[in-house]
Amino acid sequence: LQNQRNRWVKGSLLNIIKYRGLMFNRKYGDFGVFQMPLNLLAFVFGLVAFISFSYYTIRPLAKALHRYWLVGFDLWPYLQDFSWRFDILTLQITPIFILYLMLILSVIFLYLSSRANDDKVRKYGFLHIIPYFFLYFLILSYVTVRVIIEVSIGKKQKW
Repeated sequence: LQNQRNRWVKGSLLNIIKYRGLMFNRKYGDFGVFQMPLNLLAFVFGLVAFISFSYYTIRPLAKALHRYWLVGFDLWPYLQDFSWRFDILTLQITPIFILYLMLILSVIFLYLSSRANDDKVRKYGFLHIIPYFFLYFLILSYVTVRVIIEVSIGKKQKW
């Protein structure tokens, strides 16, 4: 899956670079006005998703592992001092709202596209879609960053 997505994403990026003159060019119709900018926007979103995931998930985990490493992974003092703290006043509403909005919009778009294409999503149930929402876009954002690095260093693609 990763190799296939790598080829697709790299091909898309190389086309964006090669045909950048088509970007926002009305002479080429919907392809120049909509498709090329959407391809570029997909790269921007992939990069933002990777950076956000790294900053808000991997970075705190790495910091915690570093702290535990400094104390020789002696977790007993942390467990003795552990207390569950939930304060509604310190809850950050804006990121939660944005995440729920993105999830709801994704479900709506998935439902509408499934209905328009007469897919049989209900045949397998919606439970299979949940991992898709969480894993696929993380994989795709990783592939996007990897492709950007490969293209910038000039690595040739094996088609």
